[in-house]
Amino acid sequence: MTYICFTLVSHLNQNRMAKASFTPYFKKKYPKDKHGILNIRITQNRKSKYVSLGESINEKYWNPIKKEVRLSFNDSERLNNIITVKIEALKKEFGQTQHIKKNASSFISYLLDAMDNLETRNKHSTYKRYKTTYYHLRKFLSRQNKKDLLFSQVSAEFVQQFETYLLGCVTENTSKNYLNCIKKLYHQKIETSDFSPQTNAFALFVNKRKPVEKKYLNQFHVEAIMKQQFDQGDVLYNIKNYFLWQIFCQGMRVRDLATIRFGNIIEGRLIYTQTKTRKVHRALLTDTLVFILKDYVDDDRISVAMNNKFPWGIEETPRNLTYNQIVEDFNLWRKKTIHQAVIQKNPKTLNQAEKAKHQLDEIRQTLAMVLQSVIKPYAKLNPRKFIFPILRNEDFQDVVFDPDYKLTKYQNNQIEAKVALYNKRLKLLQAACDIDITISSHLARHTYSNLMLENEFDVYTISKSLGHQRLSTTENYLTDFNEEKVESGNLGFDKKFPVF
Repeated sequence: MTYICFTLVSHLNQNRMAKASFTPYFKKKYPKDKHGILNIRITQNRKSKYVSLGESINEKYWNPIKKEVRLSFNDSERLNNIITVKIEALKKEFGQTQHIKKNASSFISYLLDAMDNLETRNKHSTYKRYKTTYYHLRKFLSRQNKKDLLFSQVSAEFVQQFETYLLGCVTENTSKNYLNCIKKLYHQKIETSDFSPQTNAFALFVNKRKPVEKKYLNQFHVEAIMKQQFDQGDVLYNIKNYFLWQIFCQGMRVRDLATIRFGNIIEGRLIYTQTKTRKVHRALLTDTLVFILKDYVDDDRISVAMNNKFPWGIEETPRNLTYNQIVEDFNLWRKKTIHQAVIQKNPKTLNQAEKAKHQLDEIRQTLAMVLQSVIKPYAKLNPRKFIFPILRNEDFQDVVFDPDYKLTKYQNNQIEAKVALYNKRLKLLQAACDIDITISSHLARHTYSNLMLENEFDVYTISKSLGHQRLSTTENYLTDFNEEKVESGNLGFDKKFPVF
């Protein structure tokens, strides 16, 4: 009898232990701190522990009553979505996930099924968009004290109300993305079932997107980044290289930056499959790209080449200096004399500067050829190694980035996490270079396009360089453009900037 009672009590205790609550929590290290870390507080059997989300915000942006990031914070949507996703993951871990009962008339059930299907098919970007749509939809319904949404309740009035709610949380274009997810599933249900509404729920929904102002850096900004020096141990050393690579490698997209491998280097070009379009793209390895690339080639011959000395002299007898010493000497001389020469209109000094620049270009070109001779065999020996240490090679050993590749959820999450971290660190680069335009990874693409236009390269060359998949007015022309014209354009663009 005693044994039975003990077993019963133990069983009740286990049930009690299995129940846990998950609460978003803003945690500060010290009471007087103005910033804190977002956490999920897990309370179980009257004991609490915290799971950090690794996201820091100012205390004024945390709503302690609603347990969420205030909508006034520009990154509130992403952070609140992270909170929701983490709580759902913890509930699964603790076996407390609440499943909505399958209901043919439930739009929520239909949406969840669609999300499961996307996740199974590794459609991670689309899945993420649908998941965020689901997050906002549940948030909207909870404010109306509703737990479900039936297809019959999706009316023109509902769509307008939901759009109004979204406009209070996200931008106008983002709200249209989420409403389009609902619209697509709504019409899919009509086409594949006997659901036949008498009115069009999206009759009043206008899907015209608001034009987005494209910001970019000018040549002065790019030169400021190029001239900014960081120690190799400084995290911004790599961030600077990544961003400049994006610009000078024809406005390369950030996911391509993270996934290009040494095996993509073929005969002085980078040939790779663009992650967005799944089309093969080519970019010439210009001298600037080679000088960035050398920092990521683990070969002693790189150091030997960089320590090689060249005859150099501007105003005096030539000296034998390394390339970096020559660049430093040239920049110091130019800073001291060129401004004065322009004011005094001294042709002798200007001619001297032009001659020195020509000599420096020749040295740079010679050194770049030597570096390429080292990079080429290294690339052949390490074809599966990522060029930049953004992702872990071992996490992607099974992935061949061809037009048909697929990523696991973990792999996709790794890329998204690293891209988010890169964008955060770009703000540090922006501050270090005293640039008043918010730098993001995609800004490199806009910057490249604008600088090519400013330097009078035609729009077709630019379109080909960017690797655009569709341009209704130029598509037929793009297929006829030869590689030599694209490469000559990029060589000219490369030479517009100071040595690096």
